[in-house]
Amino acid sequence: VLVTWGVYRFCRHPGYVGWFLWSVSTQVVLMNPLCFVAYTYVSWRFFAGRIPGEEALLVDFFGQEYLAYARRVPCGIPWVSSLTM
Repeated sequence: VLVTWGVYRFCRHPGYVGWFLWSVSTQVVLMNPLCFVAYTYVSWRFFAGRIPGEEALLVDFFGQEYLAYARRVPCGIPWVSSLTM
C-alpha cells in the first residue's frame, strides 16, 4: 500500500525534509553563516545521492501509482528528485 495521507500529503520524504531543515536551521540559530552554507551543501548532496535511488525502487514497486503521486506531491528538498510535479 502506497501511503499518501497524513504528512505524506505535503511531501514525499517528510523524515528527510525534517532532518534537512534541522541540520540547516541549527546553523541559523547559531548565527554561523559559513557553517550554514556548508551544512546546506553537504546535507543536500547526501539527499541528492539517496533519494533518486529510493524513488527508482518505489517506481519499480508501485509503478504508475507512485508516478501519479510524485506529480501531485513535492519531494520536499529542492532539485533532488528527477520525478517532476
